Amino acid sequence: MVQSLVRLDSMSGVSHAMTSQLAAENKQIDKKKAEIRRILNDRHASAAELAKAKEMIAQLNDKISTMEQDVARLTGPDGKNIIAPSAGSGTFTTREEGDKSFTAKVPVDFQMAQKKNVAFAFTPGSNFQQGNYTIQIYQNGFKIGEGTRELKKGGLFS
Repeated sequence: MVQSLVRLDSMSGVSHAMTSQLAAENKQIDKKKAEIRRILNDRHASAAELAKAKEMIAQLNDKISTMEQDVARLTGPDGKNIIAPSAGSGTFTTREEGDKSFTAKVPVDFQMAQKKNVAFAFTPGSNFQQGNYTIQIYQNGFKIGEGTRELKKGGLFS
């Protein structure tokens, strides 16, 4: 349990760092866009300034492509459940959505109107995709909880 809390704190730090990095990237992009607009709106812009604007546009397009690849990598899973035979994967019937597959059954100390943390460990198969996964908790066929976590190959610090 302590390891899980340490990992969660570490992930919160990583998330904060990524948010700060994204804000800095957006600030740089906005600065370049403003410079490009200034040059393109200047009717007396020199050929050198127009060439500079063209180069900045190419740089922005490269940055956008890189950011799109990063977003795809961070959100990369195909929407399918992780099948982990060692965790007892199978199917169950929900009250609202019919049959659904699940990764693992985990005993949960359920108490009405109380929020509780739920944790479990498993080893995914070799076809595991990195990215953000949605964890759903069901009780008697009703969804009672949901959360999203980023899962990576090779552990937290690889």
